[in-house]
Amino acid sequence: MEQNNTFFLRDGRRLGITQYGAKAGIPVFYFHGYPSSRLEASLMEPYISGLNIRLIALDRPGYGLSDFVPGRQLLEWPDDVQECAGILGLDQFNVVGVSGGGPYALACAYKIPERLNKVSVVCGLGPLYTGELRKMMHWPLHLSFSLAAFSPTIMERLYRTVIGKVIRDRPELMLHYLNIFGPENDKKVLRDEEKKQVLLQATRESVGCGIEGVFHDLCLYSRYWDFELKDIRVPVSFWHGEKDATVPIAVARYQAGVVPRTETHFIPDEGHFSLIINYGREIFSEICPARLSENT
Repeated sequence: MEQNNTFFLRDGRRLGITQYGAKAGIPVFYFHGYPSSRLEASLMEPYISGLNIRLIALDRPGYGLSDFVPGRQLLEWPDDVQECAGILGLDQFNVVGVSGGGPYALACAYKIPERLNKVSVVCGLGPLYTGELRKMMHWPLHLSFSLAAFSPTIMERLYRTVIGKVIRDRPELMLHYLNIFGPENDKKVLRDEEKKQVLLQATRESVGCGIEGVFHDLCLYSRYWDFELKDIRVPVSFWHGEKDATVPIAVARYQAGVVPRTETHFIPDEGHFSLIINYGREIFSEICPARLSENT
């Protein structure tokens, strides 16, 4: 099953959606990375095969097919997810947040715990307003998040004149940059032409309607979040590669130490791109342990 579509929310906004897997399967909302889009979720098809999972990938506001929302906050995202679940006729569901989708999975864990069965954060970004976590990142990423936090006007100018154009026209340069610092397992993933093309297409799609959504996310990641990790009351699984050079393992350790109920899977030798590729089956099997036949 694959569907590229848009829903119209109550306030008239469009929300981009793509679905994979079993039509009547266990619903799992997939929150894409940064900068990326719903198209990223196609990488997960081999790992959900036979697990009776219905994977629902959404574009965040301003990404892909979704309309931008000026001034939005992290805790507005669970409302969109709930409304989308209502349109799909879903009461209970699961969420998986990958990389930049991690904070949005945690926002759902905080705001709508009664709707969630399982929350998984995979190589997820953390609260980068804590300077110590920013300092652990490679200097270009450290600089980007710092500028977004303290000099957003300068950072926005860079996005409009340079960075946004690279994301749209030359996303391979961004992947090449991340590959320089990544471990061998990351390099192996990015040498796989099929997977690389999915990542490039998903990245281009992120700014298909402009840079506003991507830039706004950068600012949200960098500033104080509108909820506290210590107030999350549902269990959260953290999956992270110990050799992640994009989001250091220290970020996952910090979050797992603050969220009250956690399960951690810190994998040696895995990086930012390789973790969900090499452990995708395990990640989704944790959500749906029983391997049931797909209802297609």
